[in-house]
Amino acid sequence: MRALYLTNDTPSFNTLIPEALEMQGFEVVIRTSPVEATIEADTVISDRYPHKIPGHICDQFAGKSINLHSSMLPRYRGSYPILFSVLAGEDPGWSLHRIDRVIDDGEVLFQKHVHTDLATDTLRTLWLKCQLEMMAYLASNFSYFCVHSRFPESCQQSPVGDARFYYRSDLSQVSRLLTRGWDTPVSELYGLNPL
Repeated sequence: MRALYLTNDTPSFNTLIPEALEMQGFEVVIRTSPVEATIEADTVISDRYPHKIPGHICDQFAGKSINLHSSMLPRYRGSYPILFSVLAGEDPGWSLHRIDRVIDDGEVLFQKHVHTDLATDTLRTLWLKCQLEMMAYLASNFSYFCVHSRFPESCQQSPVGDARFYYRSDLSQVSRLLTRGWDTPVSELYGLNPL
């Protein structure tokens, strides 16, 4: 079985999922550039992919695609979901959902809250917790997904709440609060809700 892994060109964990899936016998093709033509694969995984996936690809892989997103969708769609959930005074989480024509709007297949430790977490450590936990879950349950087009555990979707879409440009409205960049302690930001 062949999986197309769409990701960005920065090195943070970009080989973790492909290597885990290859050890399970899957063929994995990594792509960081925009996808436009028809894809020859059995399934598509999108992880921090910076390009919009064309509608015909979404349609081609309906039911056979997964996007990884660091929020409890439909809350905090788009960019910097952990930052905006912390600013709202909420523990972040992660979601695995189907790729859809509307970004971060596909059917949620599985999601989980991640505990925030206000004494020790920074934005970076919270992101690492979410990312690694989400990737580990996907890697250990991918074979099941390929057979059943879902995950073994049922998913109770997060109540709606803040379903706003956050753009990369929204960071400029709160960047002054990041006193140590992504190493800013969560305790300094939790619940500030400046937007």
